[in-house]
Amino acid sequence: MMSNKNTAISHFLANSFNEIVKTEELAITNRFPELSFKEMSLIEIVHLAELRKTDNSATTIANKLHVTAGTLTTSTSILEKKGYLFRKRWDKDKRVVRIFTTEKGREAYEFHRLFHLEMVDAMVETLSAEEVEALIRALSGISNFFRSKYKKLRLIDKVLAYVDHIDK
Repeated sequence: MMSNKNTAISHFLANSFNEIVKTEELAITNRFPELSFKEMSLIEIVHLAELRKTDNSATTIANKLHVTAGTLTTSTSILEKKGYLFRKRWDKDKRVVRIFTTEKGREAYEFHRLFHLEMVDAMVETLSAEEVEALIRALSGISNFFRSKYKKLRLIDKVLAYVDHIDK
């Protein structure tokens, strides 16, 4: 049974997550009416790969988003038509498709980045250095929990799909 503090934290996390997503979606669609929250996530991952000079191949981007290659292809095609992304075959290996942001995509990314900075600034502006460190530790714990839980659930999902396949 959860304590009152744990219940309060649980409700706070669930409500905050929903408020963050709703507010972020509204901010995105107010500035870029043709973009969805999920599309902005794709633009962000592609642009960060460009900035960091890391692998921006379609396969790597799909893995980072935890989607299939087909889902990524569909999403990329839509964002190409909207003018936010473009694809190019890699000169070193023509089998590899790399994804890039356009100027419009970089503008959308910058808007998104500034939204996040504003959110973080609002969170930490009244905290002491020690409180910020405690917040970072708490958020790291939450992040580690979700990362671990996601991996376990994906593994269970794969095992169940395999068992289902064998039964047929």
